[in-house]
Amino acid sequence: MAAFNLRDRQLPRPIRVAMMIAGFETDRIKLALEPEAASIWCQVINTSIKSDLGKTGSQYMVVDLGGKFIGGTADISVHEKNIDGTLKEIHRASGGPWGGTSVDHNFIKWLTKLFGEEAMSRFQNEETADYFDILREFELKKRTITPDTEGLVTFRVSVALKEIHDKVSGMKINDMLAAMKLEDDMSFQRDKLRVSADIVRSWFSESIGQTVQHIINLLKETRMEKLTTVILVGGYDECGLAVLKGAVRFGHLPNLITSRVVKHTYGFQVRTVFEKDVHPLEKMVFADGKEKIENVFRKVVEIDKEILIGKPITAPGRQFLRMVGNSTLNIFISSDRNPALVTDKSCMRLGGLDLGQAKSERAEDNAVIVDFLFGETELEVRVRTKFDGCEKKCVVDCL
Repeated sequence: MAAFNLRDRQLPRPIRVAMMIAGFETDRIKLALEPEAASIWCQVINTSIKSDLGKTGSQYMVVDLGGKFIGGTADISVHEKNIDGTLKEIHRASGGPWGGTSVDHNFIKWLTKLFGEEAMSRFQNEETADYFDILREFELKKRTITPDTEGLVTFRVSVALKEIHDKVSGMKINDMLAAMKLEDDMSFQRDKLRVSADIVRSWFSESIGQTVQHIINLLKETRMEKLTTVILVGGYDECGLAVLKGAVRFGHLPNLITSRVVKHTYGFQVRTVFEKDVHPLEKMVFADGKEKIENVFRKVVEIDKEILIGKPITAPGRQFLRMVGNSTLNIFISSDRNPALVTDKSCMRLGGLDLGQAKSERAEDNAVIVDFLFGETELEVRVRTKFDGCEKKCVVDCL
């Protein structure tokens, strides 16, 4: 079982390959979304809101705020409780880089402004271990900051950074603070940097503001009218175990999630008849003596559509194997609802399926049926030839 962040688009395949190299059987490898795993665990924990979450039809939002310097993003999922105890997604997963990572970057940006770019660069390169000690120290310290924190907040910072600064700038750090009229807001004694609570809280402003605004925008949508509960989890909120335990539960009960709302428009590349009122003239080509257009996006599922897990969706239109050469089904996603061509900027290729050569010289014998089957966290594409029933399939990550 592997749980990962929604924005780590390149992670699922390497994780799967690594686990296969380690000896895991492919049918025992499951990928879990972090906020979805947290949502699953929230169904069983003993809290004051458990009774509300357990009611049929109850809708709730899980805000997973990562706290670590690497991967600390905000990921949000919204689910509804079904009558049989399972969950269905009622809004596509969303979020952004507004978790602990945002706070960490503001902290480092502030240190760089304080000590100077040259001193910070030398410190990172020459005293790398001390640099990561600062990050680890800040990771723990930032969890203690609250809206009520007052006075000066103490951070442990390597003496090496102070020494490099003094050497590079030719001025002692406390003298520089006095020159900048910051001596009342911060001070540096040995390996302790004391900073005003107001300055420290300012490092959180961007993270809090972006997250709150995103949630407000979500709650304005019509489909959210029945939502009653917002749950905060993740390392940012010291609730990271909710994700871990939820991922384990998902591994044992993968059918807990019955439907999802897709984050992209899914389809595949086709060549079709050119329509002068629809297609750009410069894209027209001649094939088989007819006016055609290449690279058309044949839409199968539109963004924001709810899909049932494990239920095939048959592609619209008619598809045929090429009469000459091998045929390949290239699978694409798009952030647009109605992409025209797979070459549009909004499109990205997910993978491809080699279909082989034509079955006969008759076009009808080469007709194929294309099905998209959304699984737990993957998309299985099946292509069946009508002529002989031969079926080929491939699996791609659809997160």
